[in-house]
Amino acid sequence: MKRLMSRTLALVSGALIAFVLVLALVIVFSSGILLRSWEAGENRELERFIEGKLSALAADLEEEGRRPAPQAVAAALEGLPYEPESVVVLSADDSLMFLFRRRDSQEGQGRILNRLRQNSSGHKEVRTQAGKLVFKYEAVMPAFDQRESNRVLMAALAIILIAGSSIAALIAFVVAYGLARPIARRAESLASSLETMARGRRDLDMGSGSIAELERIGQAAFLLQSSLAREEELRRRWAADIAHDLRTPLAALKAQLEAMRDGVFPATGDRISGSCREVQRLEKLVNDLALLTRLETPDFKPALEPIEAPPFLREIARRFDDAARKKAMSISIECDDVAFRADPGLLDRAVSNFVDNALRYGKEGGRVELRAESLPDGGAAIRVVNEGLIDEAVLPFVFERSFRADSSRGSPGSGLGLAIAKAAAEAQGGRVEAARDEEAGTTAFSIVFTPSLPPLS
Repeated sequence: MKRLMSRTLALVSGALIAFVLVLALVIVFSSGILLRSWEAGENRELERFIEGKLSALAADLEEEGRRPAPQAVAAALEGLPYEPESVVVLSADDSLMFLFRRRDSQEGQGRILNRLRQNSSGHKEVRTQAGKLVFKYEAVMPAFDQRESNRVLMAALAIILIAGSSIAALIAFVVAYGLARPIARRAESLASSLETMARGRRDLDMGSGSIAELERIGQAAFLLQSSLAREEELRRRWAADIAHDLRTPLAALKAQLEAMRDGVFPATGDRISGSCREVQRLEKLVNDLALLTRLETPDFKPALEPIEAPPFLREIARRFDDAARKKAMSISIECDDVAFRADPGLLDRAVSNFVDNALRYGKEGGRVELRAESLPDGGAAIRVVNEGLIDEAVLPFVFERSFRADSSRGSPGSGLGLAIAKAAAEAQGGRVEAARDEEAGTTAFSIVFTPSLPPLS
């Protein structure tokens, strides 16, 4: 994998090379068109000059009745514009009237004359107003690069192009290096921090920089570190609580069985029943752990199907009716005519855990309400409301694994009920909420289905 600095410099180099190539191609093609236009313009100007001078001379000769003479033609064409490659003027009978050749011209006089005399379409003619042919001439301008001044100009332009490209390349590399270096250093710092985090460190300072995108990565890494530290602490505490919850019934069961084995206690039905209760408690804890692990597996897929709220809540109320009577509590239902698309088993387990928690820790002699309602945002919720207020300091932690308030540490149970309810709700695309109403003196636990999983109409 290439480093950021080398990638940046390679990108700058490629862009610069592409720019120079495109610029060179543009200069070559545009200069060719420009030079051809320039040469055509000079040719027209030269021919216009010669045509005008020879026409004036032909008119004078016709008026005076004289024949053309070389001296008269040379005098008329004195002061040619530019510096032509060659200018040749012949009389009507192909006599040489005027010849001009550049000093460095490679074409001889005889060749020029033969070409003009033999090629009837390659020369221009000058006639009198009566149409009498007086002169034939040919004017040739040198190519652009055949002139010394133009060669010097082209060499200067090439030097300017090379020097400009070199300076631009140097500036581009310096700027690219200056921009890429802090990005590379910050990226390297974040990569090093993430590698250290992967080795178990949870107290890293991600630092700060001036690049917004990298700062978002740094902030996300810091939040990830905090989340991992909190999750690891929760897991350590959870493991300790589970070990304690397993150790207590195991110790009691072991003591009972050893006492009966050694004859200390007789193996009565009550003692065997007590041992069975401890086994059942262990079984429930293990089953709760297995269910929570299954719900938190990333590839877990709930079996969603329509569930009508009224019969669903009536069945739960019927099931907990005896437990409520034993605590002199009552269960009521307040339900809109709504339906949910949910996993029946998971939703039943989550709501049942809420009801069990309300009966266990709610106000004795109070009332538990089961509610199902539509929400203004298009979602829906199932709520379990019980009389009695949960401690406000405890509220943020009630859905954590094995969390128990001080008042509930001596009560039976695995401490996983609300954590299972949370995992079950989230597995179906919902969420759980816990809230207290001080004015009414109640605590509500809710499963909320968002509009992304709308209730059935």
